[in-house]
Amino acid sequence: ITLKGSSFTSSTNPLTGYWEELNFDGINATFGSFSDDNIDININSGNVTANGDISVDGIVVHSGATFNVASSSFVSDNLVNIDGTLMIGSGNFSTTGTSDIDGTLTIDQGFYDANSTFDATSGIISFTNNGSIKVASSVTSFGDLSISDGTVIYDGVNQTLKNDSYHNLQISNSGIKTVTSVNTIYGNLI
Repeated sequence: ITLKGSSFTSSTNPLTGYWEELNFDGINATFGSFSDDNIDININSGNVTANGDISVDGIVVHSGATFNVASSSFVSDNLVNIDGTLMIGSGNFSTTGTSDIDGTLTIDQGFYDANSTFDATSGIISFTNNGSIKVASSVTSFGDLSISDGTVIYDGVNQTLKNDSYHNLQISNSGIKTVTSVNTIYGNLI
């Protein structure tokens, strides 16, 4: 189903169970809590805000579009492809699928939890407060990573740390963490 027009507001998603894909096309939308692991969200253009906890199969945010998690919890079981802007306020965004960030990921006080391959080669990761990115698998690149705020947390079992500059760097969970070259930490090693 494709939603077009000037705005769409729903406290819940009445569309779950009926569609495999939810497209937002040039619309400013706010929607509440829902869970449907068979639905993919496509944000082609406009600004979409989650106003409740959401669980879906996958999400694509196209160039020029914005998805705002705000204070909600968002879970994606598969591919996360961000060519536009993903904003996380005090909420959290978690995925067990591949993270492909070619746009902008802005994190305030919440966190982005990548439990599979993370690649922001052509992207921008901006921390506006003490938010964090958790990576549990391999990292291809953090792209243009903000070093004035935020924390990168390696929380997998056996991982190689990316040669990058970090504000805060945290190592957690058991296993071997390998450093192959010098990393610059402008804040704290936790």
